[in-house]
Amino acid sequence: NKNKINYLDTAFAYSGSHKIILQNKKSNFKIITKLDLKKKKYKNLEKSLFNFVEQLKKNKIYSILIHNTEDFINFQDKELILNLFQKLKKKNIIKKFGVSLYNIDDLKKITRFFKPEIIQIPFNVMDERFFKSKWFLRLVKENNIEIMVRSCFLQGLLLKKKIPIKFKNYELHFKKFIKWCNKNNLSQLQACIHYIKQFKKIKFVVFGVKNLKEIEEINSVLKKKDLIKVPSFYRKNINDLIDPRLW
Repeated sequence: NKNKINYLDTAFAYSGSHKIILQNKKSNFKIITKLDLKKKKYKNLEKSLFNFVEQLKKNKIYSILIHNTEDFINFQDKELILNLFQKLKKKNIIKKFGVSLYNIDDLKKITRFFKPEIIQIPFNVMDERFFKSKWFLRLVKENNIEIMVRSCFLQGLLLKKKIPIKFKNYELHFKKFIKWCNKNNLSQLQACIHYIKQFKKIKFVVFGVKNLKEIEEINSVLKKKDLIKVPSFYRKNINDLIDPRLW
């Protein structure tokens, strides 16, 4: 809170995460949570959300995201979910609703049914698939969609000094990134964060941390007003590297 870290990203599927948030009743974090349509039945969903907000003693959750695109696509009565989101907005329970995505195709499928107000996407120095798409940029601009990015460190892979053997095919590509960091006197963590900071369209960045030291290290880079221009190390046909679902 003191460092203007005002949001917590969580999900119904993260076992016990809501309970942990509720334990600190004095905090004034805004909550962004994700709805798992496989585990939550509609008849219990509204009650669960109302109870969660009531226990938080807050006026609203900032946003709810559909956790998995395919689960929504395969959900029999999509109108029930969309109507519930609208109802939660009208009652001032949530501010926005949207979706968590893995690729452009996910977004194209979702927009057949509704235009999300907020999206969470993977994005880092080796993965700028979304920002390479003119269709995506036009959709975001025309619909005023808020962008939240995750996987800034690619599940920690971009912070390693040596790439794991399973990614041996991308070793030279990975070494180019490390070489650039060394040449420019930047740690790999600093380079990853400065790369994200270059994109003004991004409203939120999600960081996963294990301890206070990691928060402080990340925050020290975020707080710096100077912006170091970091090049993209993205290239086509590296899905085995940039999509953790394929690891």
